[in-house]
Amino acid sequence: MTRASLGAERAAILAKLLLACPERLPGALRDRAAAQAFRRDPGASTVHSSVGPLRLANRGDILQLEEVLVAQEYARRGFVPRSGWAVLDVGANLGFFSAWARSLMRSGRIVAVEPVPANYHLLRLNLAAGPASPQPMGTSSGVEVVCLNAAVAATAGELEFVVPAQNSGAARAVSSGARDVAFLDLAGATRITVPSRPLDALLAEQPGISGGPIDLMKVDVEGFEAECFTGAPSTLARTRRVIFEFHSQALLEECSRLLRAARLRQVILHRNPTNPEQGTSFWRPIS
Repeated sequence: MTRASLGAERAAILAKLLLACPERLPGALRDRAAAQAFRRDPGASTVHSSVGPLRLANRGDILQLEEVLVAQEYARRGFVPRSGWAVLDVGANLGFFSAWARSLMRSGRIVAVEPVPANYHLLRLNLAAGPASPQPMGTSSGVEVVCLNAAVAATAGELEFVVPAQNSGAARAVSSGARDVAFLDLAGATRITVPSRPLDALLAEQPGISGGPIDLMKVDVEGFEAECFTGAPSTLARTRRVIFEFHSQALLEECSRLLRAARLRQVILHRNPTNPEQGTSFWRPIS
């Protein structure tokens, strides 16, 4: 990236923050400096961010942290979390999105779902959700946090996951139906098998979070987004905002079909400037 293009990218980030999330502007600038300090220290495993200390599984995880906190990828007008919201983070990874959301809320609830046990362990630490339990719950600054160690799919069963050695955020299911498996560099990766269930069934089992509106659902499950939506018709029916990431045009189209069937409409589409096949899509109910 040239100096001019880098300057333009920074200007775009600042403009977006001023428009959609002005309260996060000082934090984003601090987080950029914290990420740079992390990159300079080969022995570091924690980033002292504006939303608290965040533990990383490996060096590659800094990319996900920068996406959420520095580039403010999810800070779009109408989608920035507010006090009192119920936020559902599917594919929570190490908790960067949930930590960002909580920093903007004085009350409300965050439900973070992560299937990979090692990632889930750090997710709990990063969100300070308390000691391990089948239904871990905690409260911080008036925001209730629920962490669930689970994989979501269209039907109940098992999913095999590939977890890259240098980037925990790229862990993804490779069972039948998964897309874009070639996206992974499998060298040095580990494979694990975890139980899976539809999102509707998973949430129905959780006391206190099985009903009521969901103000924001973010889904980033590395190519398994369509399966997640297929197993979540009841959840989508009570959801006011949906954000999902995609790694191919085919996946975007399939997810869009499922969300339109749930009477949602796309209001923002952000494509990766260097790879238009990837990006983030933002949806609201049809009024």
